[in-house]
Amino acid sequence: MATLDALFDATSRSFGSNVAVTFNSGSIQEHITYNELEAQVSKVKTFLKTVCEGQETVAIYSKQSISLVSCILGVLKSGNCFAPIDLNWLPDMVCKFLLKLSVHILFLEEDLLDSFENCLLQWKTSLPEGSKVEFVWNQVLANSGFIPIRRLDELKEEKPNTENQGLAYVMQTSGTTGEAKVIRVPHMCIVPNIIDLRNIFQVTSEDVIFLTSPYTFDPFIVQMFMAFAAGARLVIVPDSVKMVPSKLCNILFDEERVTILQVRVF
Repeated sequence: MATLDALFDATSRSFGSNVAVTFNSGSIQEHITYNELEAQVSKVKTFLKTVCEGQETVAIYSKQSISLVSCILGVLKSGNCFAPIDLNWLPDMVCKFLLKLSVHILFLEEDLLDSFENCLLQWKTSLPEGSKVEFVWNQVLANSGFIPIRRLDELKEEKPNTENQGLAYVMQTSGTTGEAKVIRVPHMCIVPNIIDLRNIFQVTSEDVIFLTSPYTFDPFIVQMFMAFAAGARLVIVPDSVKMVPSKLCNILFDEERVTILQVRVF
């Protein structure tokens, strides 16, 4: 079965020296090649293999960055699925999301530790008796600006978790039209979509794709892996820059020469 991480693996072997991701804030510009990204991803995968039991849902609380991309790929490559947390969710919604998915590993961007404090407190107090959460030290993730948080249960479920088998990611609807719903997306559903779009738009390794969507929306996955399926370059811009049209246009068209842009519908 084709998987998202398999698309990246195939490309990194063929286009290892190509730039995979560019982060441009207007004042800071960072690049990482497919080979360099693959090295980071493998280290994240190795860490997860030591802390995950079976196939787990790894939650992520982060702004968009090159490090976020390496974390997502590392989660997928380790055989787990990832669950992005909206930075604007209230602590109650975050807590319900973590409990509903029985999350045992969470990657927290270190710069967001203060804003996640209330979410963490509510998560701790909502766990069953005998369960706790703890910070885990890992040099690789620390170098990337992330703190792993692990949930430990005194009583473990005897039944193996089969709900995550074949899953790529789990997202939650906004809940604006009712109760928020959890959407589980397997690799077998999203990969054909990405391959079809790559073929329809004839994406090549010469293309530059702008990552327009928040990581809590499906188009984020499509944009990211449409680039990685072709050896193209993915461009990430901070949300603060996206709110300034003149600055954004300068970065996208004058500096980065973006060739593919999917406009997000509001």
